[in-house]
Amino acid sequence: MGHLIGEIGGTAEEKIAALQQAGIEVAQSPADMGAAVQRALDARR
Repeated sequence: MGHLIGEIGGTAEEKIAALQQAGIEVAQSPADMGAAVQRALDARR
């Protein structure tokens, strides 16, 4: 899925850090997806 932010360049860790710095909740694994959605919803309240 790196094509979504491929223009940023760098490693996966750098891309994840850039997304998080932009305020985007990132799931660390597919198993974390539900918890990540909940964190994002909680942050909006």
